[in-house]
Amino acid sequence: MSAKEKYSYWEDRTVDGFIYRYSDYEIKRHPVAGYPHWSVWRIFATQRACSWAWRELCDKAAAEKGSGAMKLTKEQKAGCIEKLNSPWGSVELRCDGYEVFLQVQRYTGLTYRVMTYVNGHFLGKWISATDNFPEQKFLRPDVRPVYKKAFVRYMEKILGKRHVAKNPDYKKTVTMYMPDWASGKAAINHLCKVCESVEILSNEPKETP
Repeated sequence: MSAKEKYSYWEDRTVDGFIYRYSDYEIKRHPVAGYPHWSVWRIFATQRACSWAWRELCDKAAAEKGSGAMKLTKEQKAGCIEKLNSPWGSVELRCDGYEVFLQVQRYTGLTYRVMTYVNGHFLGKWISATDNFPEQKFLRPDVRPVYKKAFVRYMEKILGKRHVAKNPDYKKTVTMYMPDWASGKAAINHLCKVCESVEILSNEPKETP
């Protein structure tokens, strides 16, 4: 079994004259010109450590673009939002080197939401904030309190409001990264906010991943 077949997926990025190849648990590199063989640059025991290192490479590459990074114009943003105002409307973008595909899909019943796919897919492991993945920044952060308001009010009756107010446990929140958006405007504005570079890839219709 080859090294490429050993892992679930690979992604490449060029930084500092080297090509970095990223998988679930390993990062390799080789010069763009020169030695043709891949060499292991860094191997990590955990997926989280590898993801953090990959994020650093992506951030560094984005920073090097500086003012030359491409951004959507006001007219382009309006055009993307317009395409995402109708069922099955879609937009394909390149955001900081990743292909981000947005499409309006049926959510529940007659409800439609804008779904997000990064490099052709969405993985469930991106939802949890416990592990860090570079793809999470393209998704919708959903921050929820650990304890519901009804439970907090119940504890206030038992322990007193002053005790509950002093205990930070009742104010804890949990963050999840979801692929769905209420509108195309919310999705496009989020991508333009968190990405250094955003450009339209194609106007041609694309099949749902």
